[in-house]
Amino acid sequence: MIQKNARKISSQEESEKSSRIYNNVINVAKNEEFTRMLKFVAKHGVGFKPTPYHEIRMKYLKQHVEKTNLMLEEYKLFWKKNDCIIIDRWMD
Repeated sequence: MIQKNARKISSQEESEKSSRIYNNVINVAKNEEFTRMLKFVAKHGVGFKPTPYHEIRMKYLKQHVEKTNLMLEEYKLFWKKNDCIIIDRWMD
């Protein structure tokens, strides 16, 4: 009886998983960016090598850090103007 219920649950879980996968595939296929990506790959042919993950990650991380530092500069000017300081350690 327990095995039968376990198989039934497993079957239900598999059905739910396959349904989610199907829905994701359908949503991706409708996505304009996906279509543009496929056209790009087709245009460049079989030998096309995508940019490595690390290279993409580092490019956008650096941009984000620069943007954050620019925002921080505005705060630093405000702090300086208003005599604010950041205490990075406790002193007795």
